[in-house]
Amino acid sequence: MSTIFQRRITLGVVIGSRAFFSPAPCKAARDDVLAQLAKLNIDAVILPYEATANGAVQSIADADLYAAHFKANADRIDGLVICLPNFGDEIAVAELVNRARLNVPILLQASNDEVSKVSVSERRDAF
Repeated sequence: MSTIFQRRITLGVVIGSRAFFSPAPCKAARDDVLAQLAKLNIDAVILPYEATANGAVQSIADADLYAAHFKANADRIDGLVICLPNFGDEIAVAELVNRARLNVPILLQASNDEVSKVSVSERRDAF
């Protein structure tokens, strides 16, 4: 049996954001993703919420923090989940992936806008 199946799966988790959007979707998405992974007995590697603004990657500086954290845990990380609750800063997220050099599968997940919630403070940039 492969050694990967003899231990719990561990995923690196990234919440991507743009600085000018409301932080609420980022916090909600982070909490939801981590709760779902816990229900599935999947471990998560993620920086503490307070490590970046909104607990999300939204700049190159954030990408550097996450890349260093993921490199330090590279032997545990089986894949990445990149969640974009409000579209996210694609350059920062791409740089994180390039700088971490994990060579693992990546799941990129985006969130739909709710039609009744597309004001500047509520929108997710999906419309």
